[in-house]
Amino acid sequence: MREPETPTASILIVDDEPANLMAMQAVLEPLGQRLVWAQSGEEALRHILQEDYAVVLMDVKMPGMDGFEAARLIRQRPQVLPVLFVTAFADTAEEMIRGYEAGAVDYIVKPLRPQIVQNKVSMFVELWRAREQLRLSLQRVEERDRHLAENQRESEARERFISILGHDLRTPLSVISMAASVLSENDISPEQRERASARIRRSTERMSRMIRDVLDFARGRLGGGIPIAPRDCDLGVLCQQSVDELRGAHPDRDVQLLQTGEDLRARADGDRAIQVIANLVGNALQHGQDPVRVTARAEPAAVVIEVENRGPPIPPELVSRLFEPFGKKERTRTSGLGLGLYIANGIVRAHGGVLQVRSGPEPQTTFTVRWPR
Repeated sequence: MREPETPTASILIVDDEPANLMAMQAVLEPLGQRLVWAQSGEEALRHILQEDYAVVLMDVKMPGMDGFEAARLIRQRPQVLPVLFVTAFADTAEEMIRGYEAGAVDYIVKPLRPQIVQNKVSMFVELWRAREQLRLSLQRVEERDRHLAENQRESEARERFISILGHDLRTPLSVISMAASVLSENDISPEQRERASARIRRSTERMSRMIRDVLDFARGRLGGGIPIAPRDCDLGVLCQQSVDELRGAHPDRDVQLLQTGEDLRARADGDRAIQVIANLVGNALQHGQDPVRVTARAEPAAVVIEVENRGPPIPPELVSRLFEPFGKKERTRTSGLGLGLYIANGIVRAHGGVLQVRSGPEPQTTFTVRWPR
């Protein structure tokens, strides 16, 4: 099958001075993307209404509609469109704060340093490409769903998902952008450099998890199923690895691991098993109260893993829909795409196992996995 071509992104450069437009074009041409000019805020808004852009580089001080006003209007759009303000060293800190309040995600400071400008813009171009690939994947899923006559409720859920995906990608993107700005400075301390690098790593990992979940969802919906590579594994060891990682990510939460000394070996895809445990514990941390307990025990034909949390029980009308894609969105939402339980259930089923949930009447919810040996 022919590999799809990498899409070309459009970049909008807004400045009332032609010389500045030409200078910015010279800096960005090596990126190989489509560059569009606008010489006023009004012209920039007309361009944005006509096509999709990966990023806007906006001069702050322009006659008529200045950069601040244009950014505020762009921010009102339902689609996420990053705005980078281009400004001089002489601009005050108050003006920079005003720019962030108007909706800018970062500043590019004059005189232009080509490598820094290219690095910042490339980040948004890559995000746009990833979003385009996800959009095309979801489009293929929707086409398949139309042939299968999916009901209206699922169609509405997919639309909500696209909106949630755009919103959730905005947060780690902003963190990466701000951390990259810190790293671009020459006079930062080693501690500041390490903190900025750690923020970039965490945000990148979060975006990678989102993309992995979307791809798993697409595979499952297109009929191929979630791929697995079973081998002999100790599920007790995998539970320990997963819980250790989650404790590190949530040091303020009480995550407990209780497992017997029995034989907890089974035939499983180890990476996928860890994904199941992480999704179930992540769900408990997101919607439940401490302590969150993970228990692993042996049965003659299966290894049983239970994830239990305290807190109000799940309403009965939602229990039957928990393993549907986006089903959790009707519960109180704090983060995530709403695919975790759907994917966990798909992985367990691919192994021939069963994932069940029990909630209430006491303030407790337990997810139980029976993993065949």
